[in-house]
Amino acid sequence: MTNSFFSFNVLFLSNFCIIVLLYYNIKYF
Repeated sequence: MTNSFFSFNVLFLSNFCIIVLLYYNIKYF
């Protein structure tokens, strides 16, 4: 349970970082 929760958090954080980077790329370009 803890392991799956940890992997879920990692996936969520990585997706959030990608979305933020894409948002800034669209905003500045």
